[in-house]
Amino acid sequence: TWQAGDLAIWDNRATQHYAVADYDDQYRRLNRVTLAGDIPVDVHGQHSRAVAGDASLYSDVVSPIALAS
Repeated sequence: TWQAGDLAIWDNRATQHYAVADYDDQYRRLNRVTLAGDIPVDVHGQHSRAVAGDASLYSDVVSPIALAS
């Protein structure tokens, strides 16, 4: 069971999804993290490919914030 303060992390590089607003009055916080690294491959060893699109109708687009160096 989920507890307050639990954190879930999964490899989402090869998953496409659309978050449904079905969490009623429960607080939900999501942070997007983009990782640099190898390119995911499928079960047949084929490399993933980038698909460009316009997601502005589905989510807020926020410019990245530079981290202090």
